[in-house]
Order: sequence, then structure tokens, then C-alpha cells
Amino acid sequence: MTKQEYLINLLMEESAEIILIASKIKRFGLHEVYDDGHGNQKSNLERMLIEVSDLLTVFTMLGEEKLLDLPPEKDKLYDPEVLFQEKKAKILKYMQVSRDLGNLHD
Repeated sequence: MTKQEYLINLLMEESAEIILIASKIKRFGLHEVYDDGHGNQKSNLERMLIEVSDLLTVFTMLGEEKLLDLPPEKDKLYDPEVLFQEKKAKILKYMQVSRDLGNLHD
């Protein structure tokens, strides 16, 4: 296994952990506290923040190792701030669609 494959595997694992804690938040709420049996008591919100941080750490490591480099002509197309703003606009658009359909209540 290469270093890139190893880190991509970790990226998958961290993504799965985010899915798991999001499911727990949906079922039990943000502030439910869980004791893992080792004396660690954290709310679901705290666990979500840790898991997102873990995912970003692995992604950053991939970048630091130059394992995600794009060709220069494509690299400038993936400005994180631009991508963030585009995704946010898309989310807000579809939130409004859900409101209009009566499925989302503020």
C-alpha cells in the first residue's frame, strides 16, 4: 500500500465516522452525552467537531504530501473559497425548495 492509498483509506474511515455521529445527532440530539466506557464523556456536538477535524487533518496531510496535486491548469479552478461559496449557494437554494414544498420548517 502506498502512502496515498493509506491516507485515502483514512479519509474513508473518517468520512464514515462523520456519518455515524450525524446519525446519532439526528436520533439523540446535539447535546446528548455519551460515555465510551473509558471515562470519556463528550456531547454529540463535541464528537462531531472532533470527527470533522480528523477528516480535515487527513485531507491536509494528503495535500502536504503532494498526493492530491492537480495539473497547474486545473489547480486554479479549485479555489477552496470559491468552492465553499458555490456549495453554500446550492445548499441554500435547495433548502428553499424544501421550504416551498413544506418539508423544511425554520
